[in-house]
Amino acid sequence: MPGVSDARLVTPAFVRLWLATLGAFATFGMLVLALPLYVKDELGYGSVGVGLAVGAASVTSVVFSVVSGRLGDRHGRRPLLVVGGLVMFGCYLGLALLPGFAGVVGIRFVAGAAEATFVVALYTSTMDISPEERRGEAVSLITLASYLGLTFGPVLADLLRGSDRYPLVWLVTAGFVLVATAVVATLRETKPMTEEPSSGCSGSAGSSPSRRSMRAISGSSDRG
Repeated sequence: MPGVSDARLVTPAFVRLWLATLGAFATFGMLVLALPLYVKDELGYGSVGVGLAVGAASVTSVVFSVVSGRLGDRHGRRPLLVVGGLVMFGCYLGLALLPGFAGVVGIRFVAGAAEATFVVALYTSTMDISPEERRGEAVSLITLASYLGLTFGPVLADLLRGSDRYPLVWLVTAGFVLVATAVVATLRETKPMTEEPSSGCSGSAGSSPSRRSMRAISGSSDRG
């Protein structure tokens, strides 16, 4: 029987998912730096306004982190990647139009749902294509891509922003997510053909790949 080292993990599909994760989380890092500054400096709002604008995405992210896993189990991962990525792209282009405060909050509500959908589909697809005996390593590598994106994203946003070049920041974030979406759109559907939506049964047999992959990611984050 093949050993752990014989099971190939880094395939072309895995590399595409890794790069898409890097690009997506780079946009998240850019938003972490640029969005509060835009709301404060350009729109003139204080800490409460900044908190509302930044936190708006969290509300829909929480909901769609749950919903998108079930949708992925029923309809596949690829549609979630493509739709989530395109909605993110549209939202970031919307920011480039320099909307007012209400517009920013509305865009972030929609973007939060798309971001959660895209990330859940990325993680689930990674688990789908990874050898079972190397899924821990797969989680480590995909998490590395996430942290790398969050590390250089804010730096890039600051360089692009200069004194007030916010439209440039939003256009670059839109470009990043469009490339990430294009990369994963070339993937074939990774959902196992024999998989059925979870019926609520307890134990590993009744646990969907989406839920298993999110538990693996959460476990990795908790240990960090």
